[in-house]
Amino acid sequence: MVMKARLLLSTLLLTLAPAAPAQTNVAPTVEILSANMRAGTTLMDIFFRVNDPDDATVKVRALAFKDGIRSFANVIRPVTFAEGSGDKIGDAIPANANHALTWNVATDWNIDLGQAKFEILAMDGRGLLSFDWITIPAAGAYPQVTVSTNSPSSTEVLNALYWLYANGDPGLSLTNGIYQ
Repeated sequence: MVMKARLLLSTLLLTLAPAAPAQTNVAPTVEILSANMRAGTTLMDIFFRVNDPDDATVKVRALAFKDGIRSFANVIRPVTFAEGSGDKIGDAIPANANHALTWNVATDWNIDLGQAKFEILAMDGRGLLSFDWITIPAAGAYPQVTVSTNSPSSTEVLNALYWLYANGDPGLSLTNGIYQ
């Protein structure tokens, strides 16, 4: 009888316990499941997944880096996709699902032999750089001011610049490895 009472009490406590709050505003994460050249062709098959627990869709872009070196001197913007797979790059790509992309490497990279590391970039509604703004009210002769409570790291700024390049931002250009 004591065992049944403990079991019933445990069940009631679990039932009445508040649910853990869902995570919100979590950054999407990308998994490259595989990236391989198709034998005898210039096509690279990329299988990837973008995980985002609080968004149904995300924005997806792609970059490749010659010799696997992540720098603007080695960046390639893949824009030529085969077999209708280019629809996996865009602004409303389903999150939490596997996707297949086929890049025609020879069209976007004029080289006979080389190695490249393929990268998928994903963004949700949070924007390029995360800033938390606070407003300090005016006091006496001092006007109201709005400031950020954080500052982005060098890596965050570099990732934002890569996003802008992958997005084809017309206000920016890449010349001899220098992004302007």
